[in-house]
Amino acid sequence: MGDWNAVIGENRNEKCVGKYRLGQRNQRGKQLIEFCNQQQLVVTNTLFKNYKRRIYTWKAPGDSGIVIIIIIIMTVGFVTCT
Repeated sequence: MGDWNAVIGENRNEKCVGKYRLGQRNQRGKQLIEFCNQQQLVVTNTLFKNYKRRIYTWKAPGDSGIVIIIIIIMTVGFVTCT
C-alpha cells in the first residue's frame, strides 16, 4: 500500500480506528483516516488491548514521544471484533 508515515493519534472516535492508539494525529494520519473511511477499511492493530510498551512502533530520539507508524489495515468484512 505504501509508506504513509501516518500517526493515527489518541482520543478520536472514528469507525475505522480502535481505541488503543498512541501519539498525536498528524496530517498524514488525517489523510489515512479519510482513505480508510472511503474504502471501508479498518486499522486493525488499534483494536486490541496490549501493554503500552508493546503498542508503539517508533520512539523519538531522547524519549520525547512514542507513536504507532506501522499500521495494519484490513477491509471491514474481515474484522469481527468491535
